[in-house]
Amino acid sequence: MVYVTKSVLNDNSVLNDEKCGIITPAELAILDSLVQGGLLLNLKAHFLSQVPDLTPLANSLLYLNLSFNNLNSLPVEHLEVLKLRDNPIKEIPEGIHKLKKLRTFVISFCLISSLPLGLFLLPCLQLLDVSYNKITFIPNDIRNLRALECLNVEGNELCALPCGALSLPIRQLRISNNYMHALFWEENSQNQPQRLLHLAALTFAQNNLGQYYRDLPSDIQQVLNK
Repeated sequence: MVYVTKSVLNDNSVLNDEKCGIITPAELAILDSLVQGGLLLNLKAHFLSQVPDLTPLANSLLYLNLSFNNLNSLPVEHLEVLKLRDNPIKEIPEGIHKLKKLRTFVISFCLISSLPLGLFLLPCLQLLDVSYNKITFIPNDIRNLRALECLNVEGNELCALPCGALSLPIRQLRISNNYMHALFWEENSQNQPQRLLHLAALTFAQNNLGQYYRDLPSDIQQVLNK
C-alpha cells in the first residue's frame, strides 16, 4: 500500500510539478503484484495505450490480463495465461511462439484477421479464444496444438475448420456466428449443396444396412464409400 501524507495532498505545487513522478495505477498494480509474489498481474480496463514496463516481473509473471485497454501490441513474457480481450490489436506477432509455457490465450473482440504460424508452435496451449475478430482462415497447422482442449472461434468470417482440428483433444468447441452455413459458402457456386441422397447414405451407414444389400449399383456404392 502507498501512503500519501496530508501535507502532500494540500501542496498544489508538488502535485502540479511534472518532475514529482506520480505513480500511475498501472505501476501501482505492478508494485502490488511484486508484493504478492509477482505471479499475477491484472491490468484490465486501465485505459492503457501501450504495455507498461514489466521488467520487474519478467522472471516470475505467469498470469497477465490486459483486456479492455487500447493496446495495439503484445508483451512477450514467460506467461502461462495471457488475456487481451477488447483491444485494437490487428495482428498477433510471430514471436508468440516464444511463450512456450502459455496455457491460456484470449484475444477476442480485437481486429485480428489472420493467425500466425508461430501460434501453432505452443506445446502447452490448452485454451485458445480468438472469437469476434475478422479471421477468414485457420491454417491446418492447428493440428500441432496437441494440448488444445478448448477452441473458441465464434463471430469470425470462417467458411470451415481445417481437417487438422479433427486430430486434437478438443472438449469444447464454439463456432457459431461464422459463414459455415451452406447459404453463405463462397464456394457455393462451385459445389453442390447437400442432398437427400447424402442423408440417406448416412442413415444407411449408421444402421449397418449394407449387410442386407450386397449387390449395390456402383454409383450408390461410391456415395457410401465417402
